Amino acid sequence: MKVRVVEAEYEDPYYNLAVEEAIPLSVAKGIAPPTLRFWRNKSAVVIGRFQCPELEVDLKLAAQKGIRVVRRFTGGGAVYHDMGNVNYALSLPSGQNPDMRKYFQQVGDSVAAGLNQLIGQGFSYVPLNDIAYKESKISGLAASVGDGYVFVHGALLASVDLNLLSSVLRPPPEKFEGKAVRSVAKRVMNLSEIAGRNLSFEEIKAALVRGFEGVMGFEAYEGQLTEKEEELAKKLYDEKYSTLDWSLGSLTLCPTTEEEKELIKRVSLGKPR
Repeated sequence: MKVRVVEAEYEDPYYNLAVEEAIPLSVAKGIAPPTLRFWRNKSAVVIGRFQCPELEVDLKLAAQKGIRVVRRFTGGGAVYHDMGNVNYALSLPSGQNPDMRKYFQQVGDSVAAGLNQLIGQGFSYVPLNDIAYKESKISGLAASVGDGYVFVHGALLASVDLNLLSSVLRPPPEKFEGKAVRSVAKRVMNLSEIAGRNLSFEEIKAALVRGFEGVMGFEAYEGQLTEKEEELAKKLYDEKYSTLDWSLGSLTLCPTTEEEKELIKRVSLGKPR
C-alpha cells in the first residue's frame, strides 16, 4: 500500500485537531489517499472525546500558564502537548468491523520498531494502547472507526516539560491501580533522556516512517493536504472545534461548576484572541 506522509501543523491547537478528523473523513470518501500525518502543538492538554475537562486538568494552572484545553474526536485519556511532542496519526480506508486490536498492535509495533532502529533496543508495544521503553511510557494510542475508515494516533514524548505535564494533568486514581509508581512524571520518560541527546523532529519522523514501512509494508511518499481536506478542516474548526459546546462536553455527564465553566472559557476557546 502506498501511504502519503504529511507534515501538517498549525499555530492554533484547535485547528490541528480539526485537521486530525478531516483527514480520515477524506480518506473514507476517497478524496484523500491513506495518510500518515506528523505534527506538533504548542502548550495544550488534549482530552478524550468522552472526558470532562474539570476532572482531567488543573484548570487554574492551565489558565495561569496559557495552556489550551482541546477535545479530540477519539476516546482515551488526557495528554499534555508542547513542542517537545511528536504526534503521529494513521488514516486508512476500511471495511466494516475492523479489528482494532490488530491496528493498535501494528501501529504500536511500527513506532517501537522505528525507535529501536534510531536509539537502540528496549522499546515495545504494551497492549492495549501504550508504547514503552522498558518500564516507562513514552507514547499512548487512541483510535476511531468511522464509515469507511480506521484511524489511530498517538503523542510521542521527545523532550516534553514533564514537570508541567505532571502538574497540569489530573489522572484518575484507578490509572495507577496495581502500579508501584504513582507519580505521572516518574511513569513517563522523554526520548531525549533515553538517547542521551536531543532528537530533532525530522529524525524522529524519519525513524517512525521506516518503522511503519517495515512492520506494515507501506510504501511511503511525501505529500500535502488537498484543498478539499483543508476546506473540511476549516468547516470542522468553525462548527465544532472552536465552539465552547465542544470544549465543555456533555453537561449531563460533566459536573461543571460555574467557576469551572469560566476557567474552561479562558483555556478552551479556539478562535484566536
